[in-house]
Amino acid sequence: MASGASTTRQATPSRGGETSAGRAFTLQWDQRQTVIATIRDHCAFRNWILHAVDARTNHVHVVVSAPGYAPETVREQLKAWCTRKLKQQGRLDRRDFWTEGGSLRWINSDDDLEAAIRYVLECQDAPIKVEE
Repeated sequence: MASGASTTRQATPSRGGETSAGRAFTLQWDQRQTVIATIRDHCAFRNWILHAVDARTNHVHVVVSAPGYAPETVREQLKAWCTRKLKQQGRLDRRDFWTEGGSLRWINSDDDLEAAIRYVLECQDAPIKVEE
């Protein structure tokens, strides 16, 4: 069911491609895989329905149903978990990985949910596949 599903773009760089730390940040291949796996793990941990996820070099698309949680809370939890995992990978030179906020959209129909999933999974240039 689409009710309560939302999309979030969590790693969109601020103007000029810089984070709040002032330095541009690009997710490398291994970091993109880490972000996707972390989002999958956190959604499973919370019993959220992850409909689609794709980590790009400068932003992340997520379509998730998280009943009982505000979309901002979902976004912030995903950012926090991804930050921890990226730091565990050795990216300790960064304090900020993400810009503040990000795009949030409510999805209120099955057609809109299908369109959001299709956009994330098929309409990006060659979404990556996470090795499991």
